[in-house]
Amino acid sequence: MNWKLPALLVLLLLSQLNAFSQHHHISGRVTDTETGEPLAFVSLVVNNGLLGGYSDIDGKFKLRSPKEIKEIRVSYVGYQTKTIKVGRATEFLDIKMVKLNIELTEVVIMPKENPAHRIINRAIENRNLNDPSKLVSFSYTAYEKLIFTSDLDSISHADTIHQDSSMREIRKFFDNQYIGLIENVVRRSFRYPDYNFQRVVATKISGFQDPIFVFLLSQLQPVSFYEDVIDIGGQKLINPISAGSTSKYFFLIKDTIHSEERRDTTFVIYYRPLKRTNFEGLTGLLYINTDQYAIQNVIARPFREEGGLGIRIQQMYEKQDSLHWFPVQLNTDILFKSIEMDIGTDSVQKYHIVGKGRSYLKDIEINGQISKRKFSQVEIFVDPEAYQRDENYWEQFRIDSLNKREQRTYVFMDSIGKAEHLDRKARSIETMMTGRIPLGPVDLDMNKLFRYNGFEGTYLGLGMLTNRRLAHWVQLGGYVGYGLNDKTSKYGAKISFFPFPAHEVEARFAYYFDVRESAGVSLFDNNSIVLYERFRNFLINQMDYEENRQVSLSFRAMKYWKFFVVASQINRKSGFPYYFSLGEQPYNQPHETYKYGQISTGFRFAFKEKFLQNARTKISMGTNYPILLLQFDKGFKNWLDGEFDYERVDVKISKSFYIKYIGQFSLVVNAGLVNGAVPYNELYNGNGSFRQLTIYTPNSFATMRMNEFLSDRYASVFINHNFGKLLLRKKYFHPDVAMAVSAAFGSLKNRENHHLVNFKTMDKGYFESGLLLNDLFVVNFMKVGIGGYYRLGTYSYKDWQDNVSVKFSLLFPL
Repeated sequence: MNWKLPALLVLLLLSQLNAFSQHHHISGRVTDTETGEPLAFVSLVVNNGLLGGYSDIDGKFKLRSPKEIKEIRVSYVGYQTKTIKVGRATEFLDIKMVKLNIELTEVVIMPKENPAHRIINRAIENRNLNDPSKLVSFSYTAYEKLIFTSDLDSISHADTIHQDSSMREIRKFFDNQYIGLIENVVRRSFRYPDYNFQRVVATKISGFQDPIFVFLLSQLQPVSFYEDVIDIGGQKLINPISAGSTSKYFFLIKDTIHSEERRDTTFVIYYRPLKRTNFEGLTGLLYINTDQYAIQNVIARPFREEGGLGIRIQQMYEKQDSLHWFPVQLNTDILFKSIEMDIGTDSVQKYHIVGKGRSYLKDIEINGQISKRKFSQVEIFVDPEAYQRDENYWEQFRIDSLNKREQRTYVFMDSIGKAEHLDRKARSIETMMTGRIPLGPVDLDMNKLFRYNGFEGTYLGLGMLTNRRLAHWVQLGGYVGYGLNDKTSKYGAKISFFPFPAHEVEARFAYYFDVRESAGVSLFDNNSIVLYERFRNFLINQMDYEENRQVSLSFRAMKYWKFFVVASQINRKSGFPYYFSLGEQPYNQPHETYKYGQISTGFRFAFKEKFLQNARTKISMGTNYPILLLQFDKGFKNWLDGEFDYERVDVKISKSFYIKYIGQFSLVVNAGLVNGAVPYNELYNGNGSFRQLTIYTPNSFATMRMNEFLSDRYASVFINHNFGKLLLRKKYFHPDVAMAVSAAFGSLKNRENHHLVNFKTMDKGYFESGLLLNDLFVVNFMKVGIGGYYRLGTYSYKDWQDNVSVKFSLLFPL
């Protein structure tokens, strides 16, 4: 019976293996005791050993152990660590944690070399291996949910005994529903290096039957946390996982957990900028997994939250195959600091609106075959059917069904939306972005309602345009107005045809009688002009009356090019005393009308410019590359009654980019050339914007008097660098510091042709420099600052005060 012993050994081994394979399971959820909010990435250690795991972004967890689970140690940075005894029958744990008011410091005893640096440096070395944006391609489907509520939710319900009646009523309201709720389903495709396409297949906004805007949470935080500079809600922040970060950030290992199931270790590392450093950094927790030293979880927020928004993000990554980590859950919490609510009658208290966003990524495919044909300049496309999805469709993508509070939010806000006509108001907001307010089948053109300048004074008018409710392929428009200072009527009309909307083809016939800045620059398709540049219009005091008949054709080609060609018959009359002479036959009248027969052509080139497109409009999302505009005008004598032969070329190049640890740099270059003898109104006036005290207007000369110079060829450059708060940050004084340098050169042939006007030329170069302190304080979302410019060089004045211009800066943050 010698076989019995081996058999017994085999049976004993099998029983041991069976016992080892019988893992014990337990699940649960971790929340904040006071607020009830889920806590992401909480450390849970089984039986006081090294084995354990973490809660996910929703605070949920599942633990496995080869041994019976008797206790769980729960720890989280900023919260009291607690140990929970577990019974044999326990299957689900509802764990509540209490917050600590303790700030981590750098006074920590550790070896000569911080052990956290070794882990961070390994993560930096493996960035290209783990960064999703370095993959050949990827695709996924994301379900996004964003709720809007009040930070009143952060107050414990136990405090209600001390609250007045109005507070309790408000509390009851927020217990029943939220202020708003948005859901999206987005299918995203990516192909290396930067081809990106997001198709919104479903969208739903409480209170709106026909949602106009698509609030994409992916636009508030990056899907990949591996870029050197992380953009969170428009803020540029230095990534702790970037080259040189160990000399800028303080790192501290807070926890270490080993996973027997995955056979790896996760290090929990707290980070924040080092003391005595001043840069735009982040603070939070990094969970670095020893499997490729990849980011497993991230908690991050700006270390200094000094703007109108407070944003906190969380990211959770999982390994999709044997090699690639990829995000699966993203959280974005937004505090709208600029929006306050007064609550309570006995003691007035102020609370803020908060947004709580959750994104869940699934159907993730790594390095699949994605054709380049899938991509275009439209990066975000809203499916026309996205607004009409039924509940059966939504349930395919929701992680959990809507709870009662969320359901009541839709019911309550939809009833409010119908009563208050929110869809109509939303369409008004959308069209205001393009300067139009819809009134049924026509839009009110806001640009024709009101304006002010030094020549017309106050202008009042009315402009109307048909919209797509009348027809998609044609648009009619017209306007009338009156200047109270020049006491002259203005008017115009146009008709446009759109035969190929996909290529933005527009054929236009137009006629107008209006005013135009004399010797100014007006490019056909200058979408790069920012709102702040328009403040200069208030200062213009030298204008021409222009009667213009024109036919034009514009279209988009080769993705990033916008071309146009225009034929114009133009009559211009100076609105100030001036006459032009040519040879021995002068124009003897000081307000003579000059006639031009002109062909114009040119293009706008914005490499890799991206757009968001819905059923009604197409909105530019900008580009990271320079924008080039070029326009060529040719005037013909004896064609369309033209009196002058000339050629004119205008060029504009603009570029802005962020430099790590230094700030935002912007550059604008303008140049122009007129070949031929033409009147004043077809030349260049220098682009001044001087007043001793006025509003700052970028890309103009702050110390140059209006119409001080005249050129028929010129070049100018405007350099601005915004250091943010890197140069000056005190407790109660932390403005954005910006420095500017501007220069221009110009010359003029045939000076003797121009009479009754005084001007200089810029042959020796015009120079000025400035210093701005932006964001000194905020008034109704507007950042207000102050600064000054000083005139330098040959054209400076003897008295220093004549070289100075003081500017107020007005910026509109998110």
